[in-house]
Amino acid sequence: MFTRMGQSRRIARRIVLTVVLCAPISGACWLPFMVRTDAAIAGIGESEHGGGGGSGENPRDEIPPAALILDRPNRIHKLESDLTVPGTAVVITADDVTLDLNGHTITYNAERSSTPVFGVYVAVGVDRVTIVNGIILQGAGKSQDSPAILLYGASWQAGPHMIHDLVIRTIGVESGGIQADKGYSFNQSKIFRTYIEVLGDTSAIDGYGADPISLTARNRGGIEIHDNILVGGHRGMQLVYIGADNANRSDVHRNRIQQKRRPGSKAPYGILLAGRSHNVHIYENQIISDDGRGINVDGWGQGVEVGASGNFVYGNRIDVQYSSSATEGEYVENNVYGIRDRYSSGDNTFENNTIIAASDVRGDVFGIFIGSDDADPLMRNIVARNNTIIARRGKVQANEPYAFQFSPADSVTATDNKYLADGFSTGDESVGKLTLSGNSMLPTVSGTPPAPEGVKVTRFLESYLIEWTDVETRGVYEYVIYRDGQRLPISPRGGTFYVDVDAADEHVYAVSAITLEGREGPRSKEVSTATAANGWW
Repeated sequence: MFTRMGQSRRIARRIVLTVVLCAPISGACWLPFMVRTDAAIAGIGESEHGGGGGSGENPRDEIPPAALILDRPNRIHKLESDLTVPGTAVVITADDVTLDLNGHTITYNAERSSTPVFGVYVAVGVDRVTIVNGIILQGAGKSQDSPAILLYGASWQAGPHMIHDLVIRTIGVESGGIQADKGYSFNQSKIFRTYIEVLGDTSAIDGYGADPISLTARNRGGIEIHDNILVGGHRGMQLVYIGADNANRSDVHRNRIQQKRRPGSKAPYGILLAGRSHNVHIYENQIISDDGRGINVDGWGQGVEVGASGNFVYGNRIDVQYSSSATEGEYVENNVYGIRDRYSSGDNTFENNTIIAASDVRGDVFGIFIGSDDADPLMRNIVARNNTIIARRGKVQANEPYAFQFSPADSVTATDNKYLADGFSTGDESVGKLTLSGNSMLPTVSGTPPAPEGVKVTRFLESYLIEWTDVETRGVYEYVIYRDGQRLPISPRGGTFYVDVDAADEHVYAVSAITLEGREGPRSKEVSTATAANGWW
């Protein structure tokens, strides 16, 4: 069932698991039996900050000490009590293992470690792991580079890993939520119905920060990420080399992403699809950010042989801007965009997206930006059609906002898009073949919108998810959120949700709709957190 890992200092605790044996192929399971043990929980060493992973060049290459080592295949392990450990909580070293938290909480990294520690660590080469049904929290140790779940490199035929119905929060520097970003880690695997908060500082290492989800599925692709709520972090979701060699369709859909660039960090995105990624469908997601960008399809460098190509981005709602806080730190970003396609990333389609982009600081604003840094013959057959784009100045932004920027690319088609912007930059001098047809300005509207309906609130840890039904009135693309009668100090939301982070006290919320001309309608009925349901556990 599990192996105890020794340390020079131990903390003893009784851990109770239910173990079910299952056939590896048929899925048939034997009757459950109880296993109880006094397990030595992996703690820190005698030195002030010791403990954690191995001493190799990359500590992730060595299996870290842990409270539970699940090392026998074809088992279902069901946790029957909460678990708090100083370092790593669970290590999985066998195929076909299910870890069912059974509604309980794992708190890892309760004490400081000088090397990375993990909530659940899945060892190199391990396939078909399922992690479900509970809460994983990073504790007061706040150790750097210590994600809640690390699937560290499955075999090339891996799949499916299944991660769902979890609530995750990390608070350490550069500590992400779910990482499976080495080689074939996440081929044909799924993450769904998982709430992730990444609240720690993200700017300490190289200007790029931790992400709620960061995945690689280099060989076979076939991933599905849906119906998750991703809060904080540098990018909501980083997807790299998805289906690079065998492009089974991957689906990223119905996720709600509220990410925020940290001062000192660069290149923040709601969703980054990078490297040789193919046949990825990104659709019906909502991305809102007061300091970030939307969706970036990126070959990851000028001059790469083949970038992220043959992908489809459609039906997403994106509301992004840079606020004045974006001027802080080493990296001062100089432009904001809703969607970008760049670096040898051709044959991509962007359709039926709604984009709102603005900036309160220096730089440019683009709804859709298609182009590399230099001439790029692989930036070809890129299509943008039937999108609604609002690109506008913020409070002090002086540059012209543009619905589109094409510069440079080989061949681009933009048809039947509607936009609201002070300018329309075609950049046709740097595009080999540019086709523009049927694009038109959004019409102005009069009148006041009605109050939103269907407002509800759900509690996740110490945060509240507020949701409402879209007001289907022409000219309404944004909403204002009120807490205890006071308008929240955030930009209007272009989506139909907002997560009020670390707002544990009792509150009442209401929502109003606002037109692009700035006319605000009446507020919705108030909803109270006193009757809020807990989410997913």
